[in-house]
Amino acid sequence: KSLKEMAKGISSDGRSFKFYVAYPEGRLDYGMTSVAAFLANAMTESIVYDTCDEFNVDMVTDRYPLSNSCGQNNRSYQDEVCTNSEEVDMSCPVDVNMEVVSSGYSTGMMGRAPPPFSCGPKAHSADYSGYWESKTGTSSKTAYSNARGRTDTEGCCFWGRGALLTRGVCDIGKLNYYLGKRAFTERGEGKFPTIDFCAFPEATCANEEGKEGTEEIKWITGLFEWVDRIQSYRDWDYIDNLKKFVDGRMKDDSFIDTVSSIITRGCHSPDCSLLEVTMREERKKNFMKVLDIFGLPEEIVPPTPSPIPKQTIPKPTTSSPVKSILPPSLSLTKPSSPISTPNSQNKEPTIQLVPTPNENIEDIPSQPVQPSTPTDTAMQTQPTAPTPTTITTVLPTKNKLIPVETNSSFLLASSWWIISLTTMYVLYY
Repeated sequence: KSLKEMAKGISSDGRSFKFYVAYPEGRLDYGMTSVAAFLANAMTESIVYDTCDEFNVDMVTDRYPLSNSCGQNNRSYQDEVCTNSEEVDMSCPVDVNMEVVSSGYSTGMMGRAPPPFSCGPKAHSADYSGYWESKTGTSSKTAYSNARGRTDTEGCCFWGRGALLTRGVCDIGKLNYYLGKRAFTERGEGKFPTIDFCAFPEATCANEEGKEGTEEIKWITGLFEWVDRIQSYRDWDYIDNLKKFVDGRMKDDSFIDTVSSIITRGCHSPDCSLLEVTMREERKKNFMKVLDIFGLPEEIVPPTPSPIPKQTIPKPTTSSPVKSILPPSLSLTKPSSPISTPNSQNKEPTIQLVPTPNENIEDIPSQPVQPSTPTDTAMQTQPTAPTPTTITTVLPTKNKLIPVETNSSFLLASSWWIISLTTMYVLYY
């Protein structure tokens, strides 16, 4: 339902957020590849762990800092404000007094797992968030910093949520500006007019009463971020590169690698950021897995060669001599006596295929030619064309025959319809 709605597009503040499914182009392989790229990253971020909230994965010297809610992968979510000139006022304001607890553990985490993320103000200068010890399964409130040096969780309420784990004050702020309460308050629009994603970021995964958020919000949040950050990325044309990838038989990993870089680092080139592309190989494997489920790339069935037909040489006539249809390596010798009348000689004239010099053709049989016998005076005065006969010969081995390739459009069309029906179900039902 969410994909169907985003494929049609959601309009807000003059923009149309429309997930690319190659409509009305009619290229379902383009559309399915777009879906596969999105699902590959969603699988890596949240689906494979069956979670809506980001969970603690960054270890510092064998311990998990609880201040990782402020940011992981060397990021600081509350400092990631919007920098584009038309978006500078869209970032969520940071409320240091906000208190939020993640909606729960990931059901996909095996064994001992750190506690869910939380944020809250510091009660005093020595109020540390502490760490979680994986070996003992216990936590400590002693000072223990994350990769960015944070030892508290004040204002650190913008960890990832939803299908793509949308995180940071800019991306969550844009979600609220275009789809949330701010869109309704300022412009009378918005998909979720009663939800203030800035005042309550956990709304993607749970409501204020602690009840689980709807599946629609989780997926719309991820699809919105995909359209806003991937499809609308200015320095690398997503749709153009997707088409090149598909048209090139999907052999180049640079497409999914670039997409993964943009979603995790915010930019596409290798040296554009000091951040790492997290779980790069997992994203690539998931992408290929989804493509395989979709039956892409479509298998090309090689054409079946037709049987090699026998070469035939028709009986020569006055207007069409045999010599004109023989291969250059063969020549025609006339019979010893010309064919003037049926009774001129008792010998039957023959046509012999004689190899030219420098050719080595053995045992080319001669074929008898039966002259026409007139049955009445009219036939003598009005000659008729002789009944054609067929002379079969064996051509030299150097004259190779090339099999005619059959048209495989029927096989391709059959596979295409199978994929078409599958995608129509995925995209619209």
